[in-house]
Amino acid sequence: MFQKNFSSIFLFLILLILAACNNKSNTETANNTAEADQTPLKNEEITGSLSLYTSQPDADAQAIVDAFMKKHPEVEIDIFRSGTEEVISKVQAENQAGDIQADILLVADAVTFESLKKQDLLLSYKSDEEAAIPERFIDSDGMYTGTKVMATALVVNTNKVNEMPSS
Repeated sequence: MFQKNFSSIFLFLILLILAACNNKSNTETANNTAEADQTPLKNEEITGSLSLYTSQPDADAQAIVDAFMKKHPEVEIDIFRSGTEEVISKVQAENQAGDIQADILLVADAVTFESLKKQDLLLSYKSDEEAAIPERFIDSDGMYTGTKVMATALVVNTNKVNEMPSS
């Protein structure tokens, strides 16, 4: 069941992010296309090449690409993988040059996507796949969707600390 949900979420993300990282001329085309037709592309319509920028670990990024390639073997995917800061720096440099190369952006935190959204670097995309994702993980404007929940913990060595932190 996890693999099926993972694949569905991945395909949703691919379609979402395909629209997300484009330069302004592509943004106008995508907006016109989105207004004309809100339905996702059919499998036979997906061809060409995609550029994936990600901060995901190599094995995770490759698993995502492999799952996509299984459904769309005619698409060539180029991966740029680094830490979130380096990935976003690359996007920002390309944006300043007026030519963002990323078709797909998969990084780890909503704060990053909120920043990109405020800079008008993302396009809205609504997918049928959203029904399987809790609403709290989906941006209200459809600009991005969370892919995982990460826990943060404060761990205290009680052999070394006499008083527990209060915040």
